[in-house]
Amino acid sequence: MGLINSLFGSAGGQYSKNKKYLSSDVIHRIISSTRINSLTRAEAEVVRNAIIGAKTGNNISLYKVYNVLRELKKQKVLSSDIDRNNILQAIKKYFEEQEK
Repeated sequence: MGLINSLFGSAGGQYSKNKKYLSSDVIHRIISSTRINSLTRAEAEVVRNAIIGAKTGNNISLYKVYNVLRELKKQKVLSSDIDRNNILQAIKKYFEEQEK
């Protein structure tokens, strides 16, 4: 699988591995305000806690967020790729706004 990913690239390869500041409060606000069609409040809490738990200090990369969400999808916490993509795009947008 590693060889295949190195030849063709992995889906996560499009996300930056550069860690950026993302506080727990901001994660909570992003998950709460992002349009997530099929997440219950309990599932949203699991997603928030998983992302918070994956941070190094107050920093995390989009690549790490992608991997956390991918793992939650495998565990069937996230049932929709649309939900996963909406969360990723919201965090990406936040990072981009912070760079301005």
